[in-house]
Amino acid sequence: RDGGLTPKQIQYRQPMLQGLLDRACVFDLIDVSDGWDSVKKLTGRCALLTCTHLLTVIGHRNPSSWVNCLMLAAVLLRPKGALIMYDTSEYGKFGNRAAIKKLISEQNLRLILRSTPKRLNKRIVQPMKLVIITKL
Repeated sequence: RDGGLTPKQIQYRQPMLQGLLDRACVFDLIDVSDGWDSVKKLTGRCALLTCTHLLTVIGHRNPSSWVNCLMLAAVLLRPKGALIMYDTSEYGKFGNRAAIKKLISEQNLRLILRSTPKRLNKRIVQPMKLVIITKL
């Protein structure tokens, strides 16, 4: 659905959206068989990184996989870039402010924890957390 946009608005936005798509890329945090070689060219260049439902999929076998995402974000984000993570809080202390701050500090990641709101929707059976982190 077009979100209620007029044809003129859609026509205007298409080049902008195409430019965004041309600069976007997807990589799989679960498959690191290339040792992150596929993303080395992005070091320090990313304005926005997102990671959603990683723990929902593999948290039962790798509860600290969110840590890999945070470590990679520290390398890929440009200054003032943002990492947005949305996932279950049932594994590996994901969404725990103290655990995140400790990791950032101990690893000297040059990141700032901006937000970890309380559980977003009490109707959801699996508690989910939103974490927002920015690069210094």
